[in-house]
Amino acid sequence: MGRHLAAGALAGAAGTTVLNAIGYLDMAVRGRPASEIPERAVDVIADRLHADLGEGETAHNRQQGLGLMLGVLLLPGASPERTRARAADPAWVAVLANTARTQAVRVPSLGITAVNFWNDGTTGGLTASAPCAVLVRERGDGTAALTVSDPRCDLDELTLTWDRPVAGVLDRHPLLDGAATGARLALRFGRLADLDGGSVTVTVRLVDRV
Repeated sequence: MGRHLAAGALAGAAGTTVLNAIGYLDMAVRGRPASEIPERAVDVIADRLHADLGEGETAHNRQQGLGLMLGVLLLPGASPERTRARAADPAWVAVLANTARTQAVRVPSLGITAVNFWNDGTTGGLTASAPCAVLVRERGDGTAALTVSDPRCDLDELTLTWDRPVAGVLDRHPLLDGAATGARLALRFGRLADLDGGSVTVTVRLVDRV
């Protein structure tokens, strides 16, 4: 395989951290299948570089491996001008963590923080007591939606803490066993494993930042 193909794939690895975190959380929240776009992109790149991916299972494995390293950002309906503006604005999305324990990103303009906790830990103002996927969406009406899921389907309980002043909980899911508000939010969930990877969303009323 050509060194150009490998170099190009490695160059996209940083961007992939962002897309993986958001993409996998979206899969968990909506229950959608994984996209085949990265693998198809590998085929196109290999063809243009005249790089041989091999045959049969070897080619498929290379497609998957290189596809996971490519960053693909879709902008439906975007004009060339808007696409160029997005590419020129690296501050649009911030990588909060990219370690073996946690991967997290924040998109300030959308009020989104997305975290994959591979272990218990803290990042982006969120603390999880066990591995899970978390998506926080702060809205313009003074509320926020916190969505959690258990992709491994093995959690008997989960405590999620958000270092953000919260005035109250607006809705309660049956698996929400307890909630504490005030200077920070603490949510205690029951057996998420019973949802088979499905998600739980809790909406809260935020305290205005001074």
